[in-house]
Amino acid sequence: MDARNEQRFIAGSADVPSLRGGPFALWRQVAFLYHADFGMRALPTLPGTILSTCEAHAINERDPRPTGRAA
Repeated sequence: MDARNEQRFIAGSADVPSLRGGPFALWRQVAFLYHADFGMRALPTLPGTILSTCEAHAINERDPRPTGRAA
């Protein structure tokens, strides 16, 4: 599932290999942000094992105030 906001940012999840080589591939899910200006960027996962996963299901709209931050 992906989500898009008014600034055209897309948040979603993708499968990437966590361990390469050998007869069995291990995959993990990572969250990402995508924008046409800078491409796809993986979001950091919380500390844990090498097999930890991260998912993104939604993205907020930017606050209309000049700073772009909520009070």
